[in-house]
Amino acid sequence: MSVFYNITDVDVFNGVAGIEDCYGEKGGRVGLDALEDLEHFDFTRSFQFILLSECWAPKSIIEETLAEEQDEDDNNAPKEDLKYYNALLKEWQGGIAERRGFAVILQDAVENSLPPGPVWKDILLA
Repeated sequence: MSVFYNITDVDVFNGVAGIEDCYGEKGGRVGLDALEDLEHFDFTRSFQFILLSECWAPKSIIEETLAEEQDEDDNNAPKEDLKYYNALLKEWQGGIAERRGFAVILQDAVENSLPPGPVWKDILLA
């Protein structure tokens, strides 16, 4: 499945950024590849993510940061109840999709994808 979000709060030192849904809510975190190419990213547009698999407990700095942000919003939500999707940030270059990062996206945020919304896609990974 393909979903679209804005990328916000870019931390160039750690190579991570926030993912923002259609309501301006944080919906995940992304680790950006090739930080030296960040000048080529147009952060004023939406980005496409491909959902890969489900995941639960935070295991990386990206997921831990997301869980901390979620806890700030809802202190009653235990971390083990937060469900995510592993996802790839991709960018199209001349008809070829290139990986630009790895993300974790809250499952509840998928329905709040930016237009065109969640879309089923067949993608060949190589």
